[in-house]
Amino acid sequence: IVGEKTISELKVGDFFGELALLEATPRTASAVSVGYSRMLGFFRPDLDVLIKRNPRMMNILLQNIARVTGRRLIATNSLLEETIQELYLIQTKEKSDLEPNKEQ
Repeated sequence: IVGEKTISELKVGDFFGELALLEATPRTASAVSVGYSRMLGFFRPDLDVLIKRNPRMMNILLQNIARVTGRRLIATNSLLEETIQELYLIQTKEKSDLEPNKEQ
């Protein structure tokens, strides 16, 4: 949610805040549940313990994070391309509206 605007809806098994977990940086967004939810908090110290105790599980976790992050990046890039195209069309139309009519 940005302000009061929904920017994403998560489904069963989805996760968020993974970049803050990996980069040890503050999260850039908040999450609000619209219904009953059961959450699992996973923090950087938990990650460090997992690395030491079960490297195989850590590998699986990181692969899943990479896969989901990749999908999100592809979707974001697609949305960005569409937005850039829309802006280009708007600018082109505005520019042509400002030009004097040329008679042939």
